[in-house]
Amino acid sequence: MRDLKNRIREAAFSWRSLFEASFFTAFLYGFMEWLFIVTKPSFFSAVSFAKKVRILLFTGAFLSAILLAAAGVLFIFSRVLRGAKVQSILLSGGVLILAVVSGCLGLLLFDNFTYTVLKFGIISSEGFTTFLYLAGFIILCGYLFLNIKKNLTAFDQQMANKGFRKYVDAAITAVLLAAFVLNYEQPDTYSSQFASFAQHEREDLPNIILITADGLNAANTSVYGYERDTTPRLRELAAESIVAENAFNNSGSTMGSVISIYTGKYPTQTRTLYAPDILKGKDAYQHLPNILKSLGYHNIQYTHPHHADAFARNVLSSFDEANGKIVQPNNIQEQFNRYLDTDYAYFFYEISNRIADRLRHITFNKKMVARQDLILGETKRFDDQAKIDRILQVIEESSQPVFAHLHWMGTHGATFLPNHRTYSQGKDTASQVMWDVDFYDDSILDFDAGVGQVIDRLTAIGEYNNTILVIGSDHGQNYVTNKRIPLIIHFPSGQHHAVIQSNVQNIDIAPTLLDYLGVEKPAWMNGTSLLPGEPGDRPIFGTGVGKDVEVERGSLVVETLKPPFYQFGYISVIYCGTWYRLDLVNYAWMEGPVEGHTGSCSETSPIDRNAVLNWMVNRLREDGFDTSSITAPGRSQQ
Repeated sequence: MRDLKNRIREAAFSWRSLFEASFFTAFLYGFMEWLFIVTKPSFFSAVSFAKKVRILLFTGAFLSAILLAAAGVLFIFSRVLRGAKVQSILLSGGVLILAVVSGCLGLLLFDNFTYTVLKFGIISSEGFTTFLYLAGFIILCGYLFLNIKKNLTAFDQQMANKGFRKYVDAAITAVLLAAFVLNYEQPDTYSSQFASFAQHEREDLPNIILITADGLNAANTSVYGYERDTTPRLRELAAESIVAENAFNNSGSTMGSVISIYTGKYPTQTRTLYAPDILKGKDAYQHLPNILKSLGYHNIQYTHPHHADAFARNVLSSFDEANGKIVQPNNIQEQFNRYLDTDYAYFFYEISNRIADRLRHITFNKKMVARQDLILGETKRFDDQAKIDRILQVIEESSQPVFAHLHWMGTHGATFLPNHRTYSQGKDTASQVMWDVDFYDDSILDFDAGVGQVIDRLTAIGEYNNTILVIGSDHGQNYVTNKRIPLIIHFPSGQHHAVIQSNVQNIDIAPTLLDYLGVEKPAWMNGTSLLPGEPGDRPIFGTGVGKDVEVERGSLVVETLKPPFYQFGYISVIYCGTWYRLDLVNYAWMEGPVEGHTGSCSETSPIDRNAVLNWMVNRLREDGFDTSSITAPGRSQQ
């Protein structure tokens, strides 16, 4: 112990060395994180190599500025507070900062290696194992602290009276200036484009609760005529609600579908379909939550963090709370996006979250979410009840109108863990086959009971007749776009109740809500309000990945496809009672009847296959895709 104290006390080096070490530590941290993200499927996949290099330089410069600023503060104190002991303490404080930053990098590198090669990591640690990570991190930081002091002292002695050192410092300064100047971006104006909505004069704004069930087929719900009474509470709700008999999703994946609901745009417009896609530019601000926020709503979201988390998908100016994370006004992510290009801003969001998530986990502050829990075939119980409790708690306590989105995961396949066993009674849960209809129907009963809880609690606290309740789904079972999904919208006091037989789509939800609030639908929303009644005959566009997803370092990702359609594996159209699908990889054509379709079309409605293909091509072309490779429908399959 005495030797350790002597080593700490006797180490001596200059402030110049501390500043230089701060620069190199920051660039090393930025480079290693950049290398990790650039070599795996990520939002970086569609970014040019030149831009990736510019982001690397800017990241290193920005992190350097932070560390240099911290060292600069300590240096100023050293000029004010004299004395050898004070100087030693302040220099040691600078080294401690470098040791912690280096320790964080070591923690990330170790976790990357063990998870990639050995298939275990911080995310899978619990209890004593988590404590070992914490202890190891503290020991590592202590070791680095002593060695950095030792090495800086030796470095200062070696560099004493070296004339070229001034050129090294000049080069560091030049790199910092060049990195900032070359990467300067004009601040965007997207974040303020909804300021006019704040002038909305309506004072009795209702709460809005959007509940989407994962992978819910309308055909398996009694409210849509299923022989099993899987949705008794929804049947009661439907009696005084808008009920779309033929509703469809616009994406075969949760993320693409949720984003389309928020934005009122097709996934081909926003280029967001599946992780790691993110919203960019104006799309990051053009969405329903932003409009509602400008009207004075308090927005909360409880989904599954990997697929539909608003912050992870770069839905900016959207939610005040998402999956337990509470965001303060003018948070760091918003500030980065205000002054930087989306790719730069999101890169900083990614690298800050990577270390923050791990530090919170090993300090027992917040458990990391195991994203691989959604691997097809794995049975997992999701805590949907906690989502209901939190959302209703916020509504009860808030002095503002609340917009809440709850995504129910209990109906997510391919296997299920229903809380109550009715149709699957007597079956072994552990050995259930994939997509077992009895377990699936019981999971729908759970969902219906959850909706019933929401209605009962809202009634008990006097908020039911001051709440719009939207019940829907992200996609049909097994991630398809050609099955009917439920869509029920209940307005306060049962206003606007009706049965709509025309084809309806998820991007109609946002325009309908805005119409009820008396807010004009923005031109960038493609959906149609359902308040006037039947929207009439129109093509319903959908899209999906068209291939199996893979697990990459703990995250479910879809490999970015080659141009011209990238991550989009197919485009589909629902028209009248028929679905059409064009594979965008091999251009195979498929079509067939929509199961259980109850609507009808006018006699003059075109249903020619080439007309449908033209709709698809025009949609893709309008959204910026090169469609020259599409010629005519391929083979037909039923």
